[in-house]
Amino acid sequence: MGGLILLTLFIEVGVLLYLELKAWNTFYTPLVFLMLPYVAVLMITILVSGHWGFVEFYYPSIVIWIVGLLLFAVPSHFLGFVMQKNGKQVCRPIDDGEGLSKWIVALTFIMCLAFLYRLKQTLGSSSSLMGSDDFGMDFNGHGFWAHLSKVNSVLLILCVYFYDRQKRWLWIPILLLVFFAFIHQVKGWVIIPCMAGLSMRLYSGKTKLTGKLLLFVLLGAIMVFLISYVMSLVLGGDVELNGTVIGFILRNFVHYLTSGTFGFSMDAAAGMPDKGSFQILYAHIVNIVNLITGSSRELLTSINAL
Repeated sequence: MGGLILLTLFIEVGVLLYLELKAWNTFYTPLVFLMLPYVAVLMITILVSGHWGFVEFYYPSIVIWIVGLLLFAVPSHFLGFVMQKNGKQVCRPIDDGEGLSKWIVALTFIMCLAFLYRLKQTLGSSSSLMGSDDFGMDFNGHGFWAHLSKVNSVLLILCVYFYDRQKRWLWIPILLLVFFAFIHQVKGWVIIPCMAGLSMRLYSGKTKLTGKLLLFVLLGAIMVFLISYVMSLVLGGDVELNGTVIGFILRNFVHYLTSGTFGFSMDAAAGMPDKGSFQILYAHIVNIVNLITGSSRELLTSINAL
């Protein structure tokens, strides 16, 4: 049964990829960016299933993806074909905008100087070691600097996109922005902006998708985890770096990568025991409306307490 479910998913993904290319004249679409990474992570999940302390994978949990991908594909294909029928260009390069890029680069250097000043402040005032979670919170985990750090994520995306042979010096602000994200010990703040910038480059044609690039991305993601944990365990926790620690970090990397597929698999195998109220799906919308209108109604919780 597991093999049949997996085969059904592969056939569906193949058909949807073909239809997506016909509809949009490109593979760089939200549906493809949803499907292919999921399939890649799913295969890794199945490979490690039952090994190195990981549980057995529950294949029927794939069914919700088989149904869900169809729901995502219908509006995507419909919109793409409608735009083509009306003569609309559905795939075009992103305008570099030289004037815009100069302003972005100038703002990036200003932000880097500001956060270097903030780092100097934190080193002088924090009682925690750099690399620890506590130091990260002191650096930009709350208040003004936490809000400002969100701007850094956007700037990192744009710097990755604008980088070319004439702007090799952009590696300086890129590395600084990555360094600031590392200090806060949130790996997503490093990976997501870099992947978003790379996606823009692929869509615009500035970068071609190759096996070498995919290998570079995989090694880069692993390095993010290695450096993050080295900072946390060695610098922030005074742990000696050895083979055991490296093995622990790599296993944790696989755990992070497969936690979504394994977690849902375990839930599905247990019969979805933590199903919550339907209310949690729209709680945020109701709360925002009540706050804007000044309603005295009690705020709805969006946390599944079961």
